[in-house]
Amino acid sequence: MEASREVLWLPKEADLWVDVNDFYSNLQQTGAHGHPTGQVCPECIPYLERAVTLYRGHFMSGFTLRDSIEFDDWQFMQSESLRRELANALERLVLAYKAAKRFDEAISSAQRWLSLDASMSQPTDN
Repeated sequence: MEASREVLWLPKEADLWVDVNDFYSNLQQTGAHGHPTGQVCPECIPYLERAVTLYRGHFMSGFTLRDSIEFDDWQFMQSESLRRELANALERLVLAYKAAKRFDEAISSAQRWLSLDASMSQPTDN
């Protein structure tokens, strides 16, 4: 770990597993085998499943820095970006399950996708 008076960071070569990195890596794999990013094929399903399994809550939920509006803004933007990526992954997973006639899994993923909109309309403590 390295730090300055205003910044704390981990070197890229640090041997750490980071769920957000793994989430993005799995999403990236869905576009790495020959079709446009927005399309889904049977090969994409395991990557999408792993990505949506990794997302278990809002980014750094419950963590805050006292009197740091900049941090709060950054955390909110990161959380929103991840939520949008999750919504996109769930949509693609629903389409893939439907095409594979895996209807129970399609319904379950669609319900989770819909719940994202419901959770965003709830008031927050911020």
